[in-house]
Amino acid sequence: MLTCTVRYLSLSLSLTLVAVYGYHTREARLSLWRNLCDLAEQISGPWLVGGDFNVIKNLSEYKGNGTPNLNGMQDFSTCSDSCELIDIPFTGCSFTWTGVRRNGRVWKRLDRFLANVSFYDFFDDIALRHLGKSTSDHSPLLLKCKATSFNAPKTFKFQPMWLSHESFIPLVKDNWSSSFHGGGMRALFIKLKKLKFAIRTWNSEVFGNIFDNISKAEKYAEEAENAFHKDPSSINRTTWNKRQADLI
Repeated sequence: MLTCTVRYLSLSLSLTLVAVYGYHTREARLSLWRNLCDLAEQISGPWLVGGDFNVIKNLSEYKGNGTPNLNGMQDFSTCSDSCELIDIPFTGCSFTWTGVRRNGRVWKRLDRFLANVSFYDFFDDIALRHLGKSTSDHSPLLLKCKATSFNAPKTFKFQPMWLSHESFIPLVKDNWSSSFHGGGMRALFIKLKKLKFAIRTWNSEVFGNIFDNISKAEKYAEEAENAFHKDPSSINRTTWNKRQADLI
């Protein structure tokens, strides 16, 4: 596990974040549970723990032939209870990992986020979503936390894909060289502001809303994955593979 302190200056918030990757065997994971319990005694503020634990907490998080390691499940439950960590509810597919074993295909919820009461008290809205799988056999997790006191300007993000379009560099040159009366930092500020507006308009016309496109692709991939979980037929698997390819 990797432990760090995250400070949000605009929120006057300091929280402890623990990123976890659990070992594949119960015996090897015992040190993880001990370390988390030791850390819990040192933490008084908001605490967030998440990652791939490589173990489930109850049988509802398992689908397939065979029986999960019940002792390993108990270890996880005991640790989270001792640390007073609460599972963050999620939306999306019930399982975050799938693979083929000797007895056939298996689905498990190996990835999750947990938080303490202080974390829940600070944020007004906490949402966790299991996204559709793409190149990995694990589902990415998207965690969104909102606090009413948070207020920041919308950022301008440069997209590397813009450089791949032949009209981008001419757009920047033409806009930057346009006439403007004045000089100094004020002129630089206005020229940058005009350029950002021109790029946003151009991006909307040339590429469209890529975030909406990605959201739609994620939605279709999730729906196809859920359909395959319910009915692992060859048709549903083909559809799932195609939706994954579209998302990638």
